Amino acid sequence: MKIVPYSPRPLQAELHDALSEKRWAVVVMHRRAGKTVMAINHLLRDAILCTKNNPRFFYIAPTYSQAKSVSWDLLNGSNIKLEKLIV
Repeated sequence: MKIVPYSPRPLQAELHDALSEKRWAVVVMHRRAGKTVMAINHLLRDAILCTKNNPRFFYIAPTYSQAKSVSWDLLNGSNIKLEKLIV
C-alpha cells in the first residue's frame, strides 16, 4: 500500500524494511544518499499508520535551525499532498 507519494531507491527500500523491525536505529550513509528524504517519508508513513492513542513522532538534528532548514520544506510539501489522503 502506497501511503506517501515517494519511491525509494533500492538501498532506501532495504533500510525501510530494516527500520520497520527495530525501535531505534542509526543510519550512516554518504552525503546526498537521501537520508533525510528516507527518514521523513518513513516517519510520515509510520505516523499515518499508527493506531496508538496520542502517538508522538519526531525528527532530530543537531540544532533546531538545522532541523528546520533541512526538513521543513520536505515536510511542508508532503503535508499538502497528504491532506487528500487523511481527509
